[in-house]
Amino acid sequence: MITRIRRVLARHGLREVVRIGVVTARDRVKLSEDHVWYQLALPPVLEPRSLPDGAALVEASDGDADLLDGLPASAPAAARQLQARGGRLFLVVEDGLALFACWIHERETPMIAARGGWLTLPEGTVCLEDSVTAPAARGRGIAPAAWFELARRLAAEGKETMVTKVAVSNAPSRKAVEKAGFAEFGRMHLRRLLGHMTVRLDGAAPLAVDLRGRLGG
Repeated sequence: MITRIRRVLARHGLREVVRIGVVTARDRVKLSEDHVWYQLALPPVLEPRSLPDGAALVEASDGDADLLDGLPASAPAAARQLQARGGRLFLVVEDGLALFACWIHERETPMIAARGGWLTLPEGTVCLEDSVTAPAARGRGIAPAAWFELARRLAAEGKETMVTKVAVSNAPSRKAVEKAGFAEFGRMHLRRLLGHMTVRLDGAAPLAVDLRGRLGG
């Protein structure tokens, strides 16, 4: 948290630090979130999408986490903690700079709605999380091209399904994942008030039923 505050202070000033502090304190008392769950069967059947010339999708090592400093993403220290737990960080790199980042989680994925903060995943299923693009690189089709290449590689590893969740209110991201071939299979509703949390995952699809059982709902 201290590292994050220092990064935000250096980039955006004291006002943004105060705003984040207020939001964090508010969310500890009352939190309301609604997400759409999407799935993509592997391998993807859509027409291939290519990264811009000179850009490449790479799986990050521990040292590569420092490249996240140029993105609106988790701090490198937090990224290394996720890597230590099995998270796989993928970057689109061009001329030594990270243009895009996302996480793939296998076996379990971090989730505030799950017991202990981690949701176990069905066999053969991976979770795509925290896709971010550098502001200067937006509009170049990097995210969908990265997702396609990532899906292709995961299929070659024997993975069968990639899932991701997007806030209901985030219309641009929902449009992007749908255009990339992801299909909605459920909606999750999280409410927390004074430490009491309720979670509901709606949907009749087999994957929704499976995840609902893993969430205990």
